[in-house]
Amino acid sequence: VLEFALPRKAEKIDLLVAGTQQVALVVTIDGVKYPQTSPDARLAVGMIDYLKQHSGMDVADRRRKQTGKISIDSGDGERHVMGIATIGSTREMSLSVRVDTNKMDLDKMGLLPSQRQPLDAALKKAGGLVLVACPPHQGLTTSLYSFLHLHDPYTQSLVTLEEEVAFEIEGVNHQTIDMSDEAALSQKVSATIRQTPDVMMLARLSDAKTARLLAEAAPEQRIYAGLKQEDTFTALRAWTKAVGDPQVAAKGLLAIVSPRMVRKLCPTCRVAFKPDPAALKKLNLPVDKVGELYKHSGQVLIKGKPQPCPTCFGMGYQGRTGVFEVMVLDDTARDLLAQNQLDQLRAHLRKQKMLWLQEAALSKVAEGATSISEITRAV
Repeated sequence: VLEFALPRKAEKIDLLVAGTQQVALVVTIDGVKYPQTSPDARLAVGMIDYLKQHSGMDVADRRRKQTGKISIDSGDGERHVMGIATIGSTREMSLSVRVDTNKMDLDKMGLLPSQRQPLDAALKKAGGLVLVACPPHQGLTTSLYSFLHLHDPYTQSLVTLEEEVAFEIEGVNHQTIDMSDEAALSQKVSATIRQTPDVMMLARLSDAKTARLLAEAAPEQRIYAGLKQEDTFTALRAWTKAVGDPQVAAKGLLAIVSPRMVRKLCPTCRVAFKPDPAALKKLNLPVDKVGELYKHSGQVLIKGKPQPCPTCFGMGYQGRTGVFEVMVLDDTARDLLAQNQLDQLRAHLRKQKMLWLQEAALSKVAEGATSISEITRAV
């Protein structure tokens, strides 16, 4: 299993054993699930017990949720830290293995220069709120941690509030809380704000009371918060509605960032093609500036015969990058938001050269980083 997963930079391995017959084994690579040939149930249980033993869990306890970590030398000079989680019932057992492949570096996340420059200018302010909004599994946690990594935990006090700690960072005060308990969450957020940390990260914002607390604290404290919304404007409406007062919602809001994760074309086997001008026009790409685009292949020619690409192992893609919609609010934008003039706000942001998510995605296609089919799948 690991010989398939690790060279392909898999981020997750899931194994489910139901009874004595049903076994499902799936490896997730670059956000796409690849079902694998399943071992028999007895061997699958043995695999679970083996990893539980080596990650310090109680092998005899098959029901309670347990978590641990294991470090593996894959033989290529690289060590992989893997998070192990198991849980069971009277009918089934499941194992989830997460491989630590995340690079939490905002410089490598895929922001376009035209998006990064105004965002950097906004982030230089001492306080302020940055919302990260996207559907599940599209880069919300990684984006939040990338923003957190902009701060030095040894010269500033950094606090995170999460359901589970996604990535442990030395010097950061990681705290866990049940996000579904709205009363406990708002109480915890209130207590954390009173401690006046320099930076607070809330993994998921889900209730109005907590939103109001963040809005009132944002002008004085740097806060990063996650929202499960489709794009920046739906997130803005949800945020304003949750706070209950457009003026309070606008006062400390610096930016809203909406990421999507897309697979990058393998540089070894990608195939160039001349796009149809009518198709380029439909995609709003400049016909006179885009000479060729690329699509995935997964194959190379060796002695005139097609063979699986040795770089991507025949997958056609290798790694992922972020595609972003970035809304940076200047004083004019905040004034328009405070007056609840959203149409005028949209027009103002377009004058400031804000790119919509699809436009940012298509720029990645034009530069050859990904394919039209991948953008269609992910965005």
